[in-house]
Amino acid sequence: MEISYLIDGIELSYLLSPTKVTVLRSLGKVPFAEEYSLTRGIEAEIPRWLAEVLEKMGFVEISPDEKLRLENLARAKMVERDMERRGLRAIAKLHPYFYTMAKSLMRTLEHRAKESLDLSVLKELDMMKTSLYEILKLRLGKILDAALMGTLSHELLENMTLEERVLFKLIASIIKSWHRIIGVEE
Repeated sequence: MEISYLIDGIELSYLLSPTKVTVLRSLGKVPFAEEYSLTRGIEAEIPRWLAEVLEKMGFVEISPDEKLRLENLARAKMVERDMERRGLRAIAKLHPYFYTMAKSLMRTLEHRAKESLDLSVLKELDMMKTSLYEILKLRLGKILDAALMGTLSHELLENMTLEERVLFKLIASIIKSWHRIIGVEE
């Protein structure tokens, strides 16, 4: 199966995942999602797609813990660098939807940059892309090593994002096929 379809599936799963919100304005039963009744001041869990729509309309605020920010990327980059410096083959625990959240934040920043023509937003976007690339590079090396060895520790698997798990399985499968074709499969 093509990787883009698998990643699309992860992104869809993300949009359907429960998201914590604080209700800012009462809405009562939510149109198109009548199983949710939202009253001002309460905290609730609703699907992310609905939370994003209602946040844009000013009815709810998504919990800060549910959003990726530039600070999260900087912290993740620092932790991955530190692990690499110490020679650890482990990866840090990230949110299961880390890359999907990063992609969503980049789209938001790109939209904001086009709307406002604010150079600081472009600078923030550039810093985010740089940090994300470094995180990708550090983590990918460890994932490739695990795929080459044909073994995956429980800790490494637990700390992988959903996107990284897909990538690992595809790479490991390709390597295994390559070994079989060359005749060195054990």
